[in-house]
Amino acid sequence: MSKYISLAIAILLLNNCASSEVEYAPASEPEAAGYTEQQIADNRYRVIFTGNDRSTMETVQNYALLRAAELTIQKDYDYFRVAERNTISIQDSGPSTSTVVSTGTGRQTNCGLLGCETSYAPDFAATEIHNAPDDSRYSSNLEIVMSNDSDAANDDRYDAREVIDNIRASI
Repeated sequence: MSKYISLAIAILLLNNCASSEVEYAPASEPEAAGYTEQQIADNRYRVIFTGNDRSTMETVQNYALLRAAELTIQKDYDYFRVAERNTISIQDSGPSTSTVVSTGTGRQTNCGLLGCETSYAPDFAATEIHNAPDDSRYSSNLEIVMSNDSDAANDDRYDAREVIDNIRASI
């Protein structure tokens, strides 16, 4: 009995792993899940976070902001401003739906005293249906400008350390 309980627990754990959202990490290749950044000027970067097909739009946007804040601190700045923001939905479509129907016809001839009779009958009929569902995922693209200016009148500036603390607390 304990074997079945252990098996059920293992299946539940594997199912939880399979349904989890994307890991916060660098992307292993272009357009893969994770973050990338590109320097545009001394204090200006493009930060991209791409999710997988289980990531919510909110998670992808938060992870892009988190990476922007971490990058700001790494480059010895305290604040960043989002100069441009864009979140897109990427459709990853697999093979299109296809249906294959194969049939074969057999011919049978029976001959008797009065002549021959030929009949045709299906030997087989087979149907295959290939259906690959479309996967959609999100990518959040930020162009940020970093600074050490703590001007409180500038409402569009993010405090990088505050962003890191708030987003990491919600992960």
